[in-house]
Amino acid sequence: MSGSNEKIHNLRYSKSAVLTPANFLTILRLVVSIPFLFWLYENPSGWLVWGAFVLLSLSDVVDGIIARKNGTTSFGAFFDPLADKVLAIGGFLVFALLGYYLWVPLAIMAFREIAVSLARSVLSRYKISLPARKLGKAKTFVQLCAVGLPMMPPMHDFRNFNLGVLWLACAMSVISGIDLLIHAQREVQEKNIHIGDPFPT
Repeated sequence: MSGSNEKIHNLRYSKSAVLTPANFLTILRLVVSIPFLFWLYENPSGWLVWGAFVLLSLSDVVDGIIARKNGTTSFGAFFDPLADKVLAIGGFLVFALLGYYLWVPLAIMAFREIAVSLARSVLSRYKISLPARKLGKAKTFVQLCAVGLPMMPPMHDFRNFNLGVLWLACAMSVISGIDLLIHAQREVQEKNIHIGDPFPT
């Protein structure tokens, strides 16, 4: 019995694996985020919606711990940040549609996320994985704070403070995006890859 438990504890997945516990949590977060955002539009502030948002956000921490324990995958490296984007940018979009947040920082952050996602998609075809870096994780944390604060009933009326957090998230989006693209350039140079070359098979 102990030998079986040890095998489960030491289970490692290959980079190409898709059906892993961490990836399952990532896809679950991605799928559940869509109906949550519609719910948020109808109920922008309240302890129940805030609690659901916290649970969704914490699932990112849990799947990250599982992935580091059982092995990170290329699937997770692409879809985990994507799930974060849907929750964060989607939350900003809801509050912008409600007139609570400004459209300019939302547009800047959305452009950053699209550019990074396109870079990840192209580089994955060249067998280059771009997982989230420390600055990117910090950016996501601040973004989620900026989305979550207006959901809390005591904080909803502190709009100017929440706008300050929003602009901080916007600044960190730009800085972390530049950091990730510099890292991507180094990866491309180290592997002597030229964008436009045929994709490896």
